[in-house]
Amino acid sequence: MYVCNCNGLNRRAVDQAIADGARSPGAIFRELDCKAQCGKCVGEMRGLITACRHLDAKGPAPCHDHVHAAPAHYLLAAE
Repeated sequence: MYVCNCNGLNRRAVDQAIADGARSPGAIFRELDCKAQCGKCVGEMRGLITACRHLDAKGPAPCHDHVHAAPAHYLLAAE
């Protein structure tokens, strides 16, 4: 599944960036050597980051669970 169509970022790449320490959409883009384009993916990325933080608080668990953020009703800045 693609998280960012503009940059061709799939869920696996975004999950790996989060697992490597990215804690904001901007950090994910930097980790993956690209920049936010239209911003439609930012809400999804924030949801994935939040889900990973929640799992981290409960103990070791992969950040790759199928979690879908609520769709954003407006565009958000990358940071």
